[in-house]
Amino acid sequence: MDIILEKKIILTEILSAETAFILQHVQQNKLITDRDYSALKSLPQNTETMSGEVLDKLRDKGEDTCQKFIVLLKQQRVLDQYPRLRDVFSDLRQVEGAGPKSSSASPVKARDKVKKSRKELIQRIGDATLKSVLDGLQEDSPNHPVIILRERNEVLQNNSVTEDRVTCLVDMVQKKGERACEIFLSFLRELDPNLCDELGL
Repeated sequence: MDIILEKKIILTEILSAETAFILQHVQQNKLITDRDYSALKSLPQNTETMSGEVLDKLRDKGEDTCQKFIVLLKQQRVLDQYPRLRDVFSDLRQVEGAGPKSSSASPVKARDKVKKSRKELIQRIGDATLKSVLDGLQEDSPNHPVIILRERNEVLQNNSVTEDRVTCLVDMVQKKGERACEIFLSFLRELDPNLCDELGL
């Protein structure tokens, strides 16, 4: 419980990048009740208000729940979604530099692929493909879409040039983490397989 309080400011900031993800995981791990989940889900998504409320709710549940939550935050799928968590916990910082040798041979992560190909993606994704990808990302999972309507409008309405729109989307999915990048690339492979083959995606 104390560690959540101690790290609350930075955890609130990190988790606000994708609040639906962490909310679903704390529910799946039975750290909160269905009633808690419904109440928290009604709050504005991807805001520090919501992530802060999630942390407060977990602290209210007691020490055992808080310890289970810290364990959850250290799971690989959560670290992939929120890479900055590695900087929060000292044991993860120590392990990261001394990981198993086999890790060097592991597949390139989707987030790294998007980052590496950012320039080419911006230059070569057309407007029609962009809009189809946006549709897919918004509809991927009704309870946990990669992007919400407000973010879709941010991409399309705040940018009039296709390259600027693609730049906005690519940067957006990178910030959302590994899962978002994986889904982004999966839709792109369906819509423009030749481009993905050329870029090694």
